[in-house]
Amino acid sequence: MKTSTLVVLLLAGLAIVSTLVRFHQAAGIDFLQFWAVSKAQKWSHGKLKSPYVETTQYHGVLTAYVDNSNDLRLRKAYQFNNQLYSNRLYLWPTPLYFLPFALLPNDYSHAFAIFQTTQILLFIASIFMLNLAPEGNRLWLASLVLLLLLAYEPLLSDLRVGNFNIFQLFGLVLLTGYADRVLASRTAPVPFGPCLVFMCSLVFLTMLKPNLVFVMLLLAAHLWARHGTKIFGVAALAGAVFGAVLVLLPCIKFGSWTVWLDWYRYFKTHTDNTEIYSISRGNFASILLISQALHVSMLSVAGVLTAALITSACGALIISSRSGKSGVRGAWQTAVLSLRDSHLSAALGVTATLAVSPLVWSHYYLLSLLPALWLLSFQQRCRYLALAGGLSILCTAGIAPKVLYLLFGWANLAPIFMAIGLVPLWVGLLMAIARNL
Repeated sequence: MKTSTLVVLLLAGLAIVSTLVRFHQAAGIDFLQFWAVSKAQKWSHGKLKSPYVETTQYHGVLTAYVDNSNDLRLRKAYQFNNQLYSNRLYLWPTPLYFLPFALLPNDYSHAFAIFQTTQILLFIASIFMLNLAPEGNRLWLASLVLLLLLAYEPLLSDLRVGNFNIFQLFGLVLLTGYADRVLASRTAPVPFGPCLVFMCSLVFLTMLKPNLVFVMLLLAAHLWARHGTKIFGVAALAGAVFGAVLVLLPCIKFGSWTVWLDWYRYFKTHTDNTEIYSISRGNFASILLISQALHVSMLSVAGVLTAALITSACGALIISSRSGKSGVRGAWQTAVLSLRDSHLSAALGVTATLAVSPLVWSHYYLLSLLPALWLLSFQQRCRYLALAGGLSILCTAGIAPKVLYLLFGWANLAPIFMAIGLVPLWVGLLMAIARNL
């Protein structure tokens, strides 16, 4: 047996044991919100309507179900939810988001097991679909997957609370891979069909969870940059029609034509609750950390940081001007050519979103793997880009803060390390643009 094979088998054993232990300990506090809404609406025989208006009633139905249940995981998640959100459900997802959870079993632990198994399988598929292994070395790639399953804190956090970030990562990997293998194909002069599928997918992912709307806009811009205004216009029109259908489905499900408006009002009202979005609760947003460190408003920090990102990106575009023209025209032509790379478009969107968003739960940093692993794929062409991707993963993994705490008793530095992990990402992406990679 080869040494590399033995290492992979040992890591696989550790990963399986660790995953099973974590599953038995996890309550799935976020998953409870998603599962409970669909189930409570079903248990009420359709009497419950908009969950954003009838939040108390939904919580009451859930309470009655928990009181008659022997599921210890459900009771644990329910108690944790009541402690965290003052005896109510915290319904931040869009109405569309709840629909798939209606397909899961009524048994909470069984449903959570299916959900978490799907999370793990999609995560593994995401890494392998990125195809980063040097010279097709699948053992190297398997080792990376297993190490991430063992020690990458944003991934472990997403599994622990039962959130949606693994699904988003898989969706982005799927879209960028589809763009490379299908949209880039020149076998058909006008690839209307694949472009429509691509645009409708963007609309679906955006309406499911709008926190990555900027990423989706850049991927839409990728479609325009690659296939032109005409095809983009047709695809956008199809996306709008598809979006209208997606708007109707939750209205029918919840028996309320105002459910989307109810969600907007609910979301707008509850975003003012700074206690829920504090660092101690797991909000590791860069602008929040800087705001508290410098004692300035988050809006000011967001403005300065956004300006810095835009300025640095423009600088990289000017440096990499491929047309030989200087100034704005050369930078614009370079920007259009850069957008034709779906991986670069998605990586820029993810990194910028994580950098300037006011709410970035620790498990949101799982999405930083997309740009980090893309930069790692340049390990044979440009070691500096690979170094940037590797540094980002090391920072966001959450290992260093634990070591510093155990050795020196230092306070939890995980928020700072995760935020710092975005710096090498952005620098690496700027280098990729400047070097025309």
